[in-house]
Amino acid sequence: MRHIALLLVLLAVPALPQADVAVSGTVVLDGSRVVVTGDLVVESGGTLDAASGGLTFGGAAVSQQFFDRDGDGQLFVVQDLAFDNPGGDVLVYVVPRIMGVLGLYAGSYAFEEGPATLAAKVSGGEVVRLGAIDGAGAERSGDAIVYERPYVDGEGWRMIASPFAGVPFASLNDDFHTQGAAGADYEDGDPILYAWDPGAPPDARYEPVSDYTKVFPAGVGFFFFAFDTEADGETPILPGVWDVEGEENVSAGVPIRYEAEESLASFNLLGNPFAAPLDWRAVQAAGAFQTTYAVWDPAANGGAGNYAYYSLAGTATGRAGRYIPAFQAFWAEATDASPGELAFDRSWKAVGESPVFVGRRAPTAELRLHVEGEGLEATDPIAVFLDGGAEGADRYDAAWLVPLSPDHVAARFVRADGAPLVFEGRPADADGQTLALDVAATRTGTYTISWPDLDAAPSTPLALVDRETGQTIDLRASDSYTFTLTGTGAAGRRRTALPALPATTAALASEPRFVVRFGASVEAEAGAPTANDLVLRPPAPNPARELVRLAYQTGRSGPVRLDVVDVLGRLVAVIEDAERPAGDHAASFDASRVPAGVYVLRLQAAGVTRTRAITLVR
Repeated sequence: MRHIALLLVLLAVPALPQADVAVSGTVVLDGSRVVVTGDLVVESGGTLDAASGGLTFGGAAVSQQFFDRDGDGQLFVVQDLAFDNPGGDVLVYVVPRIMGVLGLYAGSYAFEEGPATLAAKVSGGEVVRLGAIDGAGAERSGDAIVYERPYVDGEGWRMIASPFAGVPFASLNDDFHTQGAAGADYEDGDPILYAWDPGAPPDARYEPVSDYTKVFPAGVGFFFFAFDTEADGETPILPGVWDVEGEENVSAGVPIRYEAEESLASFNLLGNPFAAPLDWRAVQAAGAFQTTYAVWDPAANGGAGNYAYYSLAGTATGRAGRYIPAFQAFWAEATDASPGELAFDRSWKAVGESPVFVGRRAPTAELRLHVEGEGLEATDPIAVFLDGGAEGADRYDAAWLVPLSPDHVAARFVRADGAPLVFEGRPADADGQTLALDVAATRTGTYTISWPDLDAAPSTPLALVDRETGQTIDLRASDSYTFTLTGTGAAGRRRTALPALPATTAALASEPRFVVRFGASVEAEAGAPTANDLVLRPPAPNPARELVRLAYQTGRSGPVRLDVVDVLGRLVAVIEDAERPAGDHAASFDASRVPAGVYVLRLQAAGVTRTRAITLVR
């Protein structure tokens, strides 16, 4: 039986008396679902708008039909479509484009005028993922179903996998420019489709696909470079989709490699083998993997791309999400040589995406840092504090992966052995701990570290120490810290050059610039202020047009400077620069002549800096 894996969210309905429906006027299903027990006919001049509604063919008739008298094969857009006719079949004489869910429950169905297309609906920049069917429902006759896989606009690398058995690599030729292999559009040129062999020497682990007549193996991931134009450099390709037709993989067994002496050799490039979201929780439980997986997100970092991660540590967090979409490849780091093979199971397919897990657990304390500047944005490093975490290596650690984009900013915690991490597991009691933080960028300029979601952090004093400037920033008194950074320069590479190896095998070359201190370690820092030493309170109003009221607190007498700088660190105005006694102080800033934009209020005293962002509008 040919079928596609889909999310079953519509409930099966009991058999109802047969009743035909004829639409002669205009009918709009605005969020409603209609159950049709007989034929559905859209008469000449009639209109049925189901783009925001659902249709269920759920009768007990020997045969139900759905057609439009104005013409065979007319495109019909519907949000949800379901077949639940245990007494017969449903013949569809329109060409459905299903924006949401196709439910296959009982009976048989046929698309007489052409294949139905399943299109993931794009909402707010995020893809609404489809879910799972176990194949025990309705049987299909007639044309197959086509699953339309959306692609993010923009040229660059994609991590892909096929959910269908027997799909040749040449299926990419229909929707994209391909090159560098036999059977591609152009056999010359750089290869743009790569497999991964963790057992090969480091410089040969990316293995180009040399023959596009071969098929995608189930459960295996690939890197594919999507060009934004045809070979003429003018005819656009993106945004585009990869239309694939076939039978869903029934199972997949993939060898897993682990190498105790080299972490890079333990990275496995896997692929979702099903046409439904894959539950990472089930995958991780079945194999010996770190708690985190990673995917390349081409929309991150201002469209330049960056890795997105998801970790099961504690309350489970990360930008990638618990469910791995269909057609998606992903990195998983093995932690043991056993079992040696991952046997994907159909029960791992998602039947829902609820973030609520069975049972209750205490919230896990975590600290998330955010770094951006010069048009670049790093993936947020996250430290989690929980039982089983350690200052050394533990199962909650996740390696920071080298971005595929040559231009980027990196923010990563650095373990005692020098390993850069995007997730850092630590003991539950954070008091007295320190975290080394390394920040590096390809562009020279001004960058900002912020600490969103501070309410989730351990309830201890928190301080960020800039070893280069000697400044100590109280994380509970300021919401960000701005600093300058000398860039390393973007790597000069051909756009189709090999993707970067996913992880570094060596410690970072230089000492991390920043240290985050918790609790007792804050007071232990020589000359470090307490949380009450220097406080810059939020400006009011914010956003502002003219006069801005400011307030701050000093813990000791001495020189105080309060000024305004732009996002590049250039001085805009000096508000105060004088001796001040310990205590509370008020000031004001006339912003009426300053251009609209985002600025930084900067308070400095006794070698300590506090900052607040303010937005000026006109």
